[in-house]
Amino acid sequence: MWIVENKDYENGGNVMIDHQYRLRHLSSGYYLSVGKTVTDNSKNKSVNLIQKSSNISPHQLQLINTPEESTLFEFAPLKTSTSQNEKQIRAGSFVFIKNSYSGKWVDVINEHEENMSSGVGNNSSQCRAVLKNDRA
Repeated sequence: MWIVENKDYENGGNVMIDHQYRLRHLSSGYYLSVGKTVTDNSKNKSVNLIQKSSNISPHQLQLINTPEESTLFEFAPLKTSTSQNEKQIRAGSFVFIKNSYSGKWVDVINEHEENMSSGVGNNSSQCRAVLKNDRA
């Protein structure tokens, strides 16, 4: 589970479209982040969630323990889920997630389908989070 924190953590309120938020993992307290490399030092320990792929952005999703610019995300609605004038995200809404720092969109791919399309046979159906240049 994730906690959605306003960019200014002292401000509460509704989650709004095109505003910046941080996603904080409930049990670990780490923030979801995007970076090009994975670091491991005493000040800011990162945990790698995905590996790079040739057809995916070189950025990687990571968990880090301090909030910074790379931990800021925006939510964009599906065109069918909200009216053009509505800026508040309602409970149960479907949204796209964009990292504000990299400009990349979070997506999940099924590695089984990816391997089958590339001719590599594999019966496992693992999914992984990736960053893409567009929402599709």
